[in-house]
Amino acid sequence: MYPNSYQHAWPSLFIGANATQSDLHIDSGGTHFWMQLFSGAKQWRFFDKDSHINLYPIPSTQKFAVDVFNPNFKTHPLFARAKMYEAVQEAGDLIFIPANCPHAVRNLDQIHALSMNYVGPSNYLDYLESQLSNRNWRSFELFTSQDLMLGLKSAQETISFGEFKSTSWQK
Repeated sequence: MYPNSYQHAWPSLFIGANATQSDLHIDSGGTHFWMQLFSGAKQWRFFDKDSHINLYPIPSTQKFAVDVFNPNFKTHPLFARAKMYEAVQEAGDLIFIPANCPHAVRNLDQIHALSMNYVGPSNYLDYLESQLSNRNWRSFELFTSQDLMLGLKSAQETISFGEFKSTSWQK
């Protein structure tokens, strides 16, 4: 994610204990997400963008009130109308979660994985909308600047991961 210094925070290493789980949430910033699992197994539950109201969004957060692994239909009756998708990710699998897609995950084993959030052509406008709604004026300005390098260049040279991480993206 140029140029917000995310190159120094991502990708992320996940090390998780068996039977732990996340809350139902949307990744911040309108970013896409991928995770490569190296060991163990994870159960994913995710929902399309049109299901938000049925998931009981918590105001001013990126979270939802429903526990998708143990739902209480008396407290959250609209959850029965949400269109849920489910996947079990095993070692060696890579999963992709599109921007603004509510999801929760539960570890079925001890796990370790590598993940990353990113902005690309398909979620560029989601990212800009997120920056505006969160009043991140500088980020919005940087991502709409004529100086922002987009896409691949035919003269692009291969660099090592260490070189990439130590690159200064500011002019």
